[in-house]
Amino acid sequence: MALSGGALGCSKIGGEGIAGQPQYAAPTVSVAAIGTVTANPHTVSWTYSQKQQGQRAGAAPQEFYRIEYISDDGSITYSDTGWVSGADTSYATDLTLLKNSATGAALVTNGNTDLSVRVSVRGPVAIGTGDADRYTSAPDTEDFTALNLGVPTLTPGNVVFGSTSMGTNATYTMTSLSAVTINWTYAHGGSGEAQHSYRVKLLEYESGVELFDSGWVTSAATTYTLNYAFLDDFKYTVSMQARNTNYVETT
Repeated sequence: MALSGGALGCSKIGGEGIAGQPQYAAPTVSVAAIGTVTANPHTVSWTYSQKQQGQRAGAAPQEFYRIEYISDDGSITYSDTGWVSGADTSYATDLTLLKNSATGAALVTNGNTDLSVRVSVRGPVAIGTGDADRYTSAPDTEDFTALNLGVPTLTPGNVVFGSTSMGTNATYTMTSLSAVTINWTYAHGGSGEAQHSYRVKLLEYESGVELFDSGWVTSAATTYTLNYAFLDDFKYTVSMQARNTNYVETT
């Protein structure tokens, strides 16, 4: 079969539509309102939309998303996932792990009114080949009204050597000892979160070298027996921490 007249035109699939117009419009993202946050991990959710020219929304699927936790003015970044492959429209983050990317300072997790989350999305890679910006949304940002995850406290209680209670002194003298039981009182600071877990460490007093670490133990218990071959005439430090159900640690 012969063709005559004008040349047969071709263009990349998903590239140019009728009259040279892009076949797909830029995607949009809308982040759900956040308000005051009192639970952790925090889940941000969003709505993705991308229209094919002249057709309904959703004609081209989301293939990538990016989540950033930032200060309200954007000058501080606490977390940036980079581009994540997937069509998910929600993402959970443990806010107690976030740090200022420039200074390493931990995010303030109680009474914080200077925090926002920014979400960006991208459509299919094949559509955006050679013109990726056209298929990347403008970011949408939502402010936290406030972040209030609680301020738990821990108060040391009686120390027991074997079966002998030694009271609540700051220092103790021990001889031929193989077990120390420590006790503490946990308080949520008025915000209501229960104790989620605790951690006990044993260190050399002078050097601070760690001799034992229980790791985080998921329990509401407020007592712990430390079995260790303690040496006579040797100084030790025992430290204890607890954290609430939002994973905020006592100091």
